Amino acid sequence: MPQTVEPVFQHVVTTYASEVNKTVSVWRAVPDDLLDFSPHEKVNTIRTIFTHQLLSERRFFAEFDGLDEPAVEGLLPPGEKPTVQGYIDKDASQAGRGLPREEL
Repeated sequence: MPQTVEPVFQHVVTTYASEVNKTVSVWRAVPDDLLDFSPHEKVNTIRTIFTHQLLSERRFFAEFDGLDEPAVEGLLPPGEKPTVQGYIDKDASQAGRGLPREEL
């Protein structure tokens, strides 16, 4: 867990890391063969939800944290039908962008 220079901000980092861990835990429970599952025709597939999560975090950190928005192409796992692990790897990589560096 990265440590903040100012202890008053440590709860923010700890909470964010906890939220990322929860997301990854849920994603890990999804078998690859269910990524294109939708319980109803009007509901997004699991793959669409994973993609939305990755793209939403991109926008959040650009607006909230002042980070540059990386290109969409670099955020999504490669291939036509990426695996769950591909999405997890991209989420973890992106989460690292939101963790503190020396300036906190």
